[in-house]
Amino acid sequence: MSEIGSALLVFVLLLVATGFGVWVRPLLPEEHKAHETVQLVQLVIGMLVTFAALVLGLMTASAKSSCDTAANDLRTYAADIIELDMTLRDYGSDTDAARKLLRVYTAAAIASTWPREAAPAGDYPKNLGSPDNSQKLKRAARRTAERRGPAIAAAARMIRCNSARSTTV
Repeated sequence: MSEIGSALLVFVLLLVATGFGVWVRPLLPEEHKAHETVQLVQLVIGMLVTFAALVLGLMTASAKSSCDTAANDLRTYAADIIELDMTLRDYGSDTDAARKLLRVYTAAAIASTWPREAAPAGDYPKNLGSPDNSQKLKRAARRTAERRGPAIAAAARMIRCNSARSTTV
């Protein structure tokens, strides 16, 4: 149902409830129409409105927290990719194949995650399907890695060896 349809439905229901209240009021006994009863009903309605506002506020805070966490994770992942690329660049031309594979993977991931946006330039697997189709993306990256396997394996060994040396120092 559209937003306008929902709004119209709520409006009609409120009109019907108001009409029902106007029709029932003369039929109620006087004790139900007393000033104290009206005040009690107003107090209960005030409490319910306050409770609804509290629940909506908590739901909004939870949604914002989830969005902030996702945005922070995305920034962290991007920073990790940049750091990996810079580390590979520091190792020299031996890691050019690994850096190219990293660029291909990143371009393909961007293109499949945001299909309605302009795709990044470059040669990478396209038309991977829906944004959550990460298995095809992994298979495409694996095929590319198999073609460039020896150079990437050597770069990975070099990184592991240098990491092991830096942790022992």
